[in-house]
Amino acid sequence: MKQWKKRAVSIVAMGALAVGLTGGLAACHRSSGGGSGVKIMYSTNQLDDFRTLLLEGVKSAASSEGVTLDAMEPCETADAQIAQFKSAADSGYDAIICLPVEADTA
Repeated sequence: MKQWKKRAVSIVAMGALAVGLTGGLAACHRSSGGGSGVKIMYSTNQLDDFRTLLLEGVKSAASSEGVTLDAMEPCETADAQIAQFKSAADSGYDAIICLPVEADTA
């Protein structure tokens, strides 16, 4: 039970960080045009009810700040998630929001 609580706290903290990061990056890159020009990739290990709710909140925050948020397909392995990160770096993303596949590798 203690492990579950630790994981829940980590996920909630990640969500708060994601929302803060979205707004902070938008403020740093704000232009006179409509969008901020910031691109963020969102990577997760699965989409259960809670993570879907979290993703919707991050999408809403990104949209309100003019940030482009691309949610990738959930990954089943750390190697697949690393491949997403490399692709994001090659594609010019400004930030990556990650819910790691393996908590031990975070």
